[in-house]
Order: sequence, then structure tokens, then C-alpha cells
Amino acid sequence: MRDIRTFVKLFDLNVPEYEHFDYYISQYSKLKRWVELPQMISLYKEFESVIDEPYQYKIDKSLQIIEFLKNTRAFNELNDDNLIPDYSITKNFEYSEDKKYLSIDINSANWTVLKKYDPEFMNELGNSYFELLQKFDIHPVFYKSKQFRQYIFGNLNPKKQIKAQRVIVQDLINSLSKYNLEIICTKSDEVIFSFENYNQILEIVKNLNKDIFKYKLFSIKRCEDFKINIFTDEFGNYSHKELSGCNGNKYFIYLKKYIFNEPLDIRDLYFRTDGGLAIWNIEGLEIKL
Repeated sequence: MRDIRTFVKLFDLNVPEYEHFDYYISQYSKLKRWVELPQMISLYKEFESVIDEPYQYKIDKSLQIIEFLKNTRAFNELNDDNLIPDYSITKNFEYSEDKKYLSIDINSANWTVLKKYDPEFMNELGNSYFELLQKFDIHPVFYKSKQFRQYIFGNLNPKKQIKAQRVIVQDLINSLSKYNLEIICTKSDEVIFSFENYNQILEIVKNLNKDIFKYKLFSIKRCEDFKINIFTDEFGNYSHKELSGCNGNKYFIYLKKYIFNEPLDIRDLYFRTDGGLAIWNIEGLEIKL
């Protein structure tokens, strides 16, 4: 891979030292959320083989898409909509270790909310975010880059988008009110409920419009100054664990200790600071050299 920096930024990866890129990728690839990472790397290498300047390609394509979207009826309808309700969001909340949680959030929220303003007879945005990208003959490696999508829509009146996303979430909350679940947190593009047993949420999960929403079921365990999310399926069967809210400079230390239960490698101690590479010196740690 020639341009590791652009790849890392595309997928928001924490890679302290590019010289050891393969090592950090091998760690990420063990996690469920990054199960497709090897495929993304293959796609990116293919992309590099036909594009001389990956970074410039990313900039050029994003500006091209932004300019197109600014001239769509959907974007202008959103801009002109002054009747969007101003619903509140949750500022502060605390997870509890003795509760189970159902999180429902909007798929590709910024595209989805703009699509609400796209008349069927025009269909300028396509039937999915991926169809939108296909209009610009963009390489498939960009399809799953959240950073790329956020950059595009971050230039299209994001404050208005956020308000309109919150309306979608409120409509969802209203439709689920009959289930009497406790709302723990409401964000612009997500709502988190707590529930007591899985029978309470089976019907919700089954009937959820998967074209618009995706869901996660999890409980939490507190560790040091962060938490571990423990995910299940809709029947309560264990799926996987992930770190949440941990210090990024200690990410691989925590990953080995709390998720993989493996001895530390010296590379797990690396982190970037002040433009240089540093290493943790933590008393009592056993390091595999």
C-alpha cells in the first residue's frame, strides 16, 4: 500500500506507527466491526494501482458530489424547510451494568434525511447512498467509508440535517411508545432504550424498517475509565465485545487485556504525541518482545 495515511483516514483507524501497519490491521481484523477490513485493503490496493494520487482523487470526487447535491431539489427543499420541529437531545446520561439496551439508529443518516426531500418522480439521490456514489463512477473502496460520507454531507447545512434527523428519530419513538420501554438517551440520529427481557423487543426488532434503521442489543461492563459493550442477538445469545469511550492512546493495551485476553506486544504501547512516536512505560506490564 502506497498511501497508508489516506486509507487510515478513510476508515478512521488508529495506527500509531505506519511501519507496523500490518500488525495493527491484524488486531483490528479480529473484531466483528472490522471483519471486512482485509477486503477493504484489497480494494484500496486495487484503487491505488489505477489512481496515481489517492488523496487528490478523494478530494476531487467529494467536491464533485457536494456540488451536485447543492443543486438537487432535495437539498434546496431541506434548506427552505423552516417548519422542522426543534426536538431536544439527551445531553448527559449514565449506563448501568444491571440493564440491557436496545439502540436504534438511522442508516447513513445524512443521506437518509436528505432522501426524505427527494420526490419519487425525480429520484436524484438514488435508492441508497451507494446508488448515489455510483452516479459518479467512484471506486467501491469509498462505499463503506463513513469519513468520506461525513465530509460530503458536512458541507451541506449539517445543522439543518441534524434537526431533520431528530424528527425521524421522534417518529420512531412515537411508533414504539406502545411497548413502554424506558428511553435512556435520544440523539439526533439514534435512540437507546433499556429493557428487562428479550421477549419485550423481539417484535420491535422483527418489524423494524431495515432500509431506514439498524439496531444493536448490548449490556455494559465498566473497566477503569471506559466501558465494554457486550453485544447479543435478539434472543440474548452472546455475539461479541467492543471497547467504548477508552483513551485512544491506550487502545491496543486495553484491547489485548479486556477483549482478546492476550499478552501485550511492544507495539501495543506505541502512541503519537506532538508529531512523534511515544511509548507507554507502565509498571507491572508484561511485554512480549
